[in-house]
Amino acid sequence: MTAAYRWFDNPKAGFQPILPPHMDATRRRIAAQPVVLLVQDTTELELTRPQQQVEGAGPLDSGSRRGVFLHPRHAFTPEGTPLGTLAAVTWAREEGVVCAQQSRQERAPMPIAQKGSVRWVEMLRRARPAAASCPNTQLGCVADSEADIYELLAAAAAEPCHVLKGDGRVEQRRFATRERFLSCLAVYGIVVGRTRYVCRLGWSCPEIACEAVFEPAEWKAVWQVTHGRRPPKKPPTLGALVVCVAQLVGYVPRAGSAPGPQTVWLGLQRTYDFAWCWRTFGPEAKRGPQDV
Repeated sequence: MTAAYRWFDNPKAGFQPILPPHMDATRRRIAAQPVVLLVQDTTELELTRPQQQVEGAGPLDSGSRRGVFLHPRHAFTPEGTPLGTLAAVTWAREEGVVCAQQSRQERAPMPIAQKGSVRWVEMLRRARPAAASCPNTQLGCVADSEADIYELLAAAAAEPCHVLKGDGRVEQRRFATRERFLSCLAVYGIVVGRTRYVCRLGWSCPEIACEAVFEPAEWKAVWQVTHGRRPPKKPPTLGALVVCVAQLVGYVPRAGSAPGPQTVWLGLQRTYDFAWCWRTFGPEAKRGPQDV
């Protein structure tokens, strides 16, 4: 944990520098799909502390709550399989009058650029490069009632995608500055996407081989730990291995149910530790002459 905090404090780390490799991989996954939904929404991340406040955090409302806002755009297949994060922006409000404190009449004459809702329009416009790079994929931008604004619908008429309307505890990490928190937030976003992907495939495609998602060292180590015997030569099914991953943190299998994302997230953390041990000390570990 200490090493992680030092890394988040590195000036070369940051919310935007961390995400591009993940976003590039997301674009490749989008290009392999006929239809993809781009889902966006705004999330409050409260960083209020009882004593010393986080440097760089701003007001969340008219009260004493402080934090930052996150507006990500995630890609999903129509069946709900997560493909990753395609874009994300964060910001903190400046001190002073919060837009939410003003009446509808007071907010109406304000330019869209001065309102928090401008992020919806910006995200739609930023979908253009994704659409251009995936000409064989139909993109649909999904938003809730918060995006019920004229500027968004007007921008949608000029964009190569459709607008559909419908209705990890990262805040608990103890960072002194907003920049460190945002670096951690970027990593959490990637990890959450990976966890949802594993869960969704485990539910929707339980019979495929687990090596569609897991490296050999990962599934073999998990199998050894949960079954107490050598792994089989043939990889088990993905559905069976997801259950094994959840069992690493105490999940009890029940008929007609599957482990949830939180349980799988915790299980994946142990999976990566066991996989490292398998590669280093297991029967397939590569040993040099000094180890013989």
